[in-house]
Amino acid sequence: MYQKLDANTIKRNDIIALNNTEKFSSTIINEVATILQTYVATTLGPNGSTALIYKKEGYPKITKDGVTVARSIRLDDHIKNAILDIIVAVAITIVNTVGDGTTTAIIIATELYKQFYNLLTQKVWSDSENNDDKRIKIFEIIKTFEKLEGDLIKKVSETSKQIETKEELKQIALLASNGDKELADMITEAFDIVGVDGGILIKKDLSLRESYLNFLTGYQLNSGYYTHYFLKQHEQKLKIDMKKSKVLIYDGVLTNHDWIMPALSDCVSNKRGLLIVCHDIDKELLNNLIENRLNGALDVVVIKAPGVGNFRSDILEDLSIALNIKKLTQSISYSNSIDSYLAKVDKIEIASDQTVISGVENYDEDRISDYIKSLQSSLESTDLSGFEEAQVRERIARLSGQIATINIGGNSEIEISERKDRCEDAIYSVRAALSSGYVIGAGKMFFDLSKYIKENYEQNDATTIICKTFEKPVKVLLANNGYTEEDYENIYKEQYEAGFIYDVRLDDVVGYKKNTPIKSRVVDPALVITKVIESTFSIVKTLISTGVIISELGNNNRNSS
Repeated sequence: MYQKLDANTIKRNDIIALNNTEKFSSTIINEVATILQTYVATTLGPNGSTALIYKKEGYPKITKDGVTVARSIRLDDHIKNAILDIIVAVAITIVNTVGDGTTTAIIIATELYKQFYNLLTQKVWSDSENNDDKRIKIFEIIKTFEKLEGDLIKKVSETSKQIETKEELKQIALLASNGDKELADMITEAFDIVGVDGGILIKKDLSLRESYLNFLTGYQLNSGYYTHYFLKQHEQKLKIDMKKSKVLIYDGVLTNHDWIMPALSDCVSNKRGLLIVCHDIDKELLNNLIENRLNGALDVVVIKAPGVGNFRSDILEDLSIALNIKKLTQSISYSNSIDSYLAKVDKIEIASDQTVISGVENYDEDRISDYIKSLQSSLESTDLSGFEEAQVRERIARLSGQIATINIGGNSEIEISERKDRCEDAIYSVRAALSSGYVIGAGKMFFDLSKYIKENYEQNDATTIICKTFEKPVKVLLANNGYTEEDYENIYKEQYEAGFIYDVRLDDVVGYKKNTPIKSRVVDPALVITKVIESTFSIVKTLISTGVIISELGNNNRNSS
């Protein structure tokens, strides 16, 4: 199967390559694309199947999330796994940008390549002995992809409709959560209160049978009292309430009593409690502060700043902005300016895992607003990963002073995890729709783009590939509801061309008029469609130009499971 390259050519004896022909490498890529599409496509739509994923480490997982299913697939060959990872990168890109639409992205990416492969193996291509002619054709396909990409994205933007009502927002949440009305209601209420850039947190709670939504007002830290020894006898609910207190931020590890002595003295003289937020604290100093609290000398509590590394530093910077104070460090002497390092607040609630600070006396709304704008700019101008973007959004939410938490309950950990995944998808979908609007769903936008290409562009190999591919989401949606490709060709294709769509909820075709209520519609966020086009076109342009695959020698089974 593999041809070992001459060592004098490569100068590395641990490198191998597939036969240097487009046909051979394309066959391997097509094989991987087919396998990936087969498993991932079954999860599309309300009637799509869930996948049970089992790994040797950890608990089994049940999900309909396309990227999760795709990333769990391992083949028996490390070269095939390398190709698999490249295609799955499409879905990862979608997750990092809009969070939803990963199944559709994989279907489009794999189908684009499969259609290219079908073209490559047709007689007009396969009989050609001139590889230069094939490469010219491939180059022409790539150029057409590049030209059409911008036009198609523009068309989606022109077609989209902006969200104007709460009912529209709820419908998008309902569809993205796979018809879960309870989740859709909670997500709608959360966005209605905190806004598009507000903080919506999702928590799994194995002690709950039902899910619920709650809001917190004030600045919230995901960190509670350093140790339960801070609790007094009457604080039986494992919660500390401090009123008319002060807050000190120490950007480092507290090891010296002298560094915080001015703050302690100020609070004692003014009969105020003191909350100290720091990276960590010396054990002897900690015990001294605990003793002072328990004997009533000073109402002082210590919490560790949440997070690690740069994120922890960012959280402390956010807190200093929210409280309008400076951060104390070992190198700073504040003996003559104590007030600029101590925030006066009305109330502090400290539990074992979180702290909420409210009623900041010297609250500077303009300063916080400018700071939030700078964070929002980083979302637009910086190439952040999905995890990093989520962290920035969480920081913005905390600074806004209003956080919604959706607490997910259920009868088992598997059920709760699956529901949490759907809740995350729905939140991403609503956020995408709020920023870019929505279009008709059920594969209609891709179908209409295929029709648009046929009517407005000269037909060639590239347009043929794209047009056939853009019909695939409708075919998969129908297949997952028990219909065949013949049903699509003989019945549903004509219906889609006439402006109707297949509504899985009704198991019937429906048409929309201008006054059709949003609750009766199937819709998709426009941003999801455009990001799918961008990411799939990008990766497939790379794959179709691949003529040779090179890999280090190794155990083919080392990554298989």
